Amino acid sequence: AMRIIDYKPRSEFMYGGTEMQVLVENLPPNTTAGNVVVVFGGIANVTAVTVKPLTAKMSAISVYIPATNSLNSVAIKVLLIGLSPLEFPVHFEYFEAPMPSVKSVLPTSAFIASGSRKKLSLRK
Repeated sequence: AMRIIDYKPRSEFMYGGTEMQVLVENLPPNTTAGNVVVVFGGIANVTAVTVKPLTAKMSAISVYIPATNSLNSVAIKVLLIGLSPLEFPVHFEYFEAPMPSVKSVLPTSAFIASGSRKKLSLRK
C-alpha cells in the first residue's frame, strides 16, 4: 500500500517559502510533479515541484511551503490524480516569524539637503 513515511521540515515560520520533502512508499512509478498536489489544511493547495524515485519502493516529493496568516497546526494531505488522498501522520506547525532587525546602514551619514543612495541590510 502507498503511504507517507516522513516529511521534513515539520514546521515553518508563517512566511513560508521553504522546500518540504515528503517521503512516500510505493508511489506509482510514472507519477510526475504535475500529478501531485499537497493540501495544507485550509491555507493552500500546492503543486509538487519535483517527484524523484530514491529506491525501488521509496520516492521523494518536493513542494514549497505556503505562507499563512495564522499560527495553527495544519493537517496535510497528498493528492494524486485518480488515487485516494494520503494523510500525513502528524500535523504541520506554523510559528511566528522573528522580528527583523537592522544589521547595518550605509553610508552612516549624509547631507540632509541632497538625495543620495542608501544601503540597508536586514536580518530575517
